[in-house]
Amino acid sequence: MSSNNEKYTVTFDEKVKGWTSFHSYYPDMMLRLNNIFYTIKEGQLYEHHIEGIGYNNFYGVPYTSKITTIINDESSYDKVFKTLVLESINSWKAELKTNYTESHLTATEFNQRESRWFAYLRKNENSNDLHKVAQGLGNIESIDGLQIEFGEIPSNVSIDDVLYQSINDSIEKIGTITDIQGSVLTVDAFFNAPNYNEFTFSKKDPRIEGGEMRGYYLEVTLEDETNTANELFGISIEAIQSFL
Repeated sequence: MSSNNEKYTVTFDEKVKGWTSFHSYYPDMMLRLNNIFYTIKEGQLYEHHIEGIGYNNFYGVPYTSKITTIINDESSYDKVFKTLVLESINSWKAELKTNYTESHLTATEFNQRESRWFAYLRKNENSNDLHKVAQGLGNIESIDGLQIEFGEIPSNVSIDDVLYQSINDSIEKIGTITDIQGSVLTVDAFFNAPNYNEFTFSKKDPRIEGGEMRGYYLEVTLEDETNTANELFGISIEAIQSFL
């Protein structure tokens, strides 16, 4: 089977009488001998399920396990999503998306409590959402190397904020702020050359200080890169109704 020029192998389960999985490996031929599964790829014979080489390793190439599901309880209203809970052997990394927002969690951000893994959702990382994270600085007055002077720098602008400029209804990154002295700030490097005539603003890390993860539904994509056994039994979310 192929999709978007990517080829997959699909498996049929006789017990459930249905197609159950997509696999990244794509052999030229499959066969079974003495209850052992073999495939042939580019003229080479490979034995599957060999102990010691790890899971998801096909023809010398390691792959990741990936599962995507939609959580849509109480679908008649918007929700604020708070906590992701996994019933699994080990934690997974997660990509999270709603009809408004998006964020992610690393596997190390989950905490284990008995047989479950809990993680508090981080804030909205959508680059177009400036709610709570942007602070206007106005137009640039002078530029000296990597030092940029403004008429005034608000007190909530901090080191490690990212400096942007608005050009023709688009947003360009200038650089990351490394120092602030009075009305002059210093950036680490120019990602784009600053322009005197364009509106400039700083932006804090949206994952920490952005808006809440909210929407009608939550799309969760879990991925495991460890190539070890990792069973997943259930996914749940803690959410409250949004009253915006």
